[in-house]
Amino acid sequence: MQVRIFMLNKSAMQSGRAKVGRWQIAPTLPTPRRRDGLTGWVSSGDTLASLNMKFDTFEGAQRFALKQGWKIMMQTPEERIVTPRNYIQNIKPLLTSDK
Repeated sequence: MQVRIFMLNKSAMQSGRAKVGRWQIAPTLPTPRRRDGLTGWVSSGDTLASLNMKFDTFEGAQRFALKQGWKIMMQTPEERIVTPRNYIQNIKPLLTSDK
């Protein structure tokens, strides 16, 4: 079985950065997902679709996956770029505008 190890992103519903930086293992499913005609829910024929394990470090996730005999596909996280700004930079266009 092949698994994907990736870093969790910040949820759109939170403003803080809590629980960011944790690593997760999710399987890459060999069977495609399909839509159920009766309920309309998307399902998979593989029971491993619900496997989501979280780890504090990449090394811990990698060690666990190798111990289980799984092939690893690592997804590198994108670095967050923060440009520091002061309050005056936000209102400077308002102060210099012609009235």
